[in-house]
Order: sequence, then structure tokens, then C-alpha cells
Amino acid sequence: MQSSLDANVSSGLDIQLPPLHKAQKEVVENMQRFTVLSAGRRWGKTKLGVWLCLKYAWEGKRAWWIAPSYSMTNEAWADLRSIGIEYGVRVKEAERTIITTTGGSVQVRSADDPMKLRGAGLDFVVLDECAFMKPQTWAEVIRPALTEKKVVHYLSAHLKDITFLKSSTQKLTI
Repeated sequence: MQSSLDANVSSGLDIQLPPLHKAQKEVVENMQRFTVLSAGRRWGKTKLGVWLCLKYAWEGKRAWWIAPSYSMTNEAWADLRSIGIEYGVRVKEAERTIITTTGGSVQVRSADDPMKLRGAGLDFVVLDECAFMKPQTWAEVIRPALTEKKVVHYLSAHLKDITFLKSSTQKLTI
């Protein structure tokens, strides 16, 4: 996979994702184990999260996209599905999952019932609009699932949600 996200992916695919704008590139270049992004509407948080999920999937890894409700997953699912079909991935509509030719996957999930998110071993997670999720979603379900693999985690929210993000980042210690 060759993209502006990572020119060193070893899958051998020539994937051409849309270019990132300057601020998105800065986020990618400065990714930590836990990255919190709070930016305004139309900044491209969803697009960046989708591209990052796909990057990990094409590396043969398992990624999840989690939004507060099922309806809030629609935009990300449409983007993932569209790009995936273009590159020949297997699409499981009912499960909102794409499986790449490298064996990686991206699954789109809802945080309506945090207990249904338990038990997964993940390589990458996006919590979209995390300020609207139940507090235990992070503390009791997602955070423990990330301990094993030391995965990268990407939180996304609007600027107005900065209070939640500040309190969350204080808990994001290893």
C-alpha cells in the first residue's frame, strides 16, 4: 500500500488514498499511542480516521471504528465501503465489516451498548464523537482491550467537546 499515510507498508498493494491536508499530515506525523484530535466541523476528522483504519487493515491488522450510535457510523461506513470496493476488499454489509486481501479488517461498531464491544483484540481504534459516548465505554471496555497490543488509538470530537477530551487524556497513561 502506498499512500500519503505511510510509504513503508509491506502489503505490496498500490493504494492511492486522497492526499492529506497540512494539518492532517501533522496529526499523522505526531501520532502517539493515544491521539486525541479535537477540531471543528469540516476539518476532515472522519476522513483521516477512515484513512488510518484502512492503513492498518491493509497491513493485515484489525481496526474498529466506534461511534456513539449506529446512525452516527453511516458516513464512515460509506467511505470505508466505497474505498474498499474500489480496491477489491470483501464487504460484509450486515456486519459493517470490510476484509482486505491482506487479511486485515475494519469493523464499524456502535457504542450504544458498551458491553457488546468487550473481548476484541484490536490493532487500531477510532472513537468518533467520543464525547457523546457513555463514560464507561472508554474506561471499562475500550481501554482494557488496548492493553495487550499497545495499539494506537484515535479519539475524535468537535471543539465544543474539549472538556471531555481533557478529562479523558488524563486517563490515557500507560
